[in-house]
Amino acid sequence: VSTIRMVRDDSLPEPIWRDILTRMSRKFPNTSISIYVAPSPELEEMVEQNVVDVAYGILPINNQLLHVQQNELGQIRMMSVAHREHPLSQLRKVSPTDLESHTEIILNYIDDDELMVFEPTSSKYIALTFYEHLRDAVLDKTGWSSVPALLINEYLRDGTLKVLKHNRAMNWQSFAEMTKTNMPRGVIIDWLSEQVEDYLLEVSE
Repeated sequence: VSTIRMVRDDSLPEPIWRDILTRMSRKFPNTSISIYVAPSPELEEMVEQNVVDVAYGILPINNQLLHVQQNELGQIRMMSVAHREHPLSQLRKVSPTDLESHTEIILNYIDDDELMVFEPTSSKYIALTFYEHLRDAVLDKTGWSSVPALLINEYLRDGTLKVLKHNRAMNWQSFAEMTKTNMPRGVIIDWLSEQVEDYLLEVSE
């Protein structure tokens, strides 16, 4: 029996991973898999330190570690959003000052045994560990946040959440497979990455 140790962030909807896992267990019945979920900023280091064999998630901008191979699988659209009743959603145009004066919901992560906050825009923030937590806090009207569009499409469609009218409210980030440089990949990682790549292609059409 072979074993794969994997870590992923939660930028893709949970049902996608459930579907991949179901199909994988049928296709590779003799493989054990251990899956951990962690914030995007922690993924690369977990690969570098050999905690896991492979990581899947949003790539940190300009932060490639020396011993980590990044294989880009697609792009994820990030959107700055607030609840429709939030003051920022009422504005015809949102300025950087407007963003700074309202509570931002942002990612936190562990680095060198210290709890860090990932690049806040506002001086007032609430930092949480997962994108789903960020989305839920926005739904609770606690603040505004930048979250993957894939996690909020239904709320954008029914009007519960609004994209902020700010010139940098939408941007694309790379979603990648990360492995140790020179590590033999194997058919299972190849298969996993292909499923994720196919999904990202499908949703970007």
